[in-house]
Amino acid sequence: MSALPVVLWTLSLSVSDLTAHCPRCGRSRRFTFADAARLNAHRKRLDAWLLYDCEVCGGTHKVELFARTPVRSVDPALLALLHGSDGTLLRPLAAATVGGQGWAVTGDVPDREAEVRFAVAQGVRARLDAVLARGLGCARSQVVAWSPDVAGCTKVRDGLRVRLQPPEVSTRI
Repeated sequence: MSALPVVLWTLSLSVSDLTAHCPRCGRSRRFTFADAARLNAHRKRLDAWLLYDCEVCGGTHKVELFARTPVRSVDPALLALLHGSDGTLLRPLAAATVGGQGWAVTGDVPDREAEVRFAVAQGVRARLDAVLARGLGCARSQVVAWSPDVAGCTKVRDGLRVRLQPPEVSTRI
């Protein structure tokens, strides 16, 4: 077996920013997670939202988690989390809720043939081709050029190893 250099890529939960209409600015703006949630009770029913702040004016945008849900049908752990409104504990929930892309990949892009080893945080669920595309900065359709043996729907798991080889660049004059 050849000794390829090993590159470590880390997948972690990441709270996605979102783009929405800001009523204060009057236009579409970027919103960031405010590390807070709002819980509202209507007799025996609950509403819950995650709160996001406009980067320009500070206006609030609410992302609905559930509406008019009977109290007994809400998971007690989720209810305690929402009551506490602790930003560090809410981040995984926000990462899973907004856009379905609540993960980030960090690591060096190899400039020659190398083995990429993945360290995956608990709660991260992602397809291998999507992770490679984001990490390499290319489209998912171009991942095959980097690693022909990558299956399209393989899930990334902790300790997974993938061999990458940068595509050859054709030089034209």
